[in-house]
Amino acid sequence: MNKKSAMGQRIQELRKDAGLTQEQLAQRIGVSMAAVRNYENGLREPNSKAMAALERFFKVSGEYLRGDIDRETFTECGRQHACGICHASS
Repeated sequence: MNKKSAMGQRIQELRKDAGLTQEQLAQRIGVSMAAVRNYENGLREPNSKAMAALERFFKVSGEYLRGDIDRETFTECGRQHACGICHASS
């Protein structure tokens, strides 16, 4: 059994926190349900267009989705923009 990717885990966690099914998320970001399932299972990664849609939809950074920063760092950065990792603007 393959271990899920950090990105797949993050996408699934965000989707479930939003109370969405894979199909609902797929419709909202403009990809197929199979694509969302594959992202979550670590079988494929979103292309740049899908990645941007996920970032916008969930209001998170690519760094967070990829697992480069954790939730605490992301949350703190989102409040203060002083972590040195994120370059988000206020």
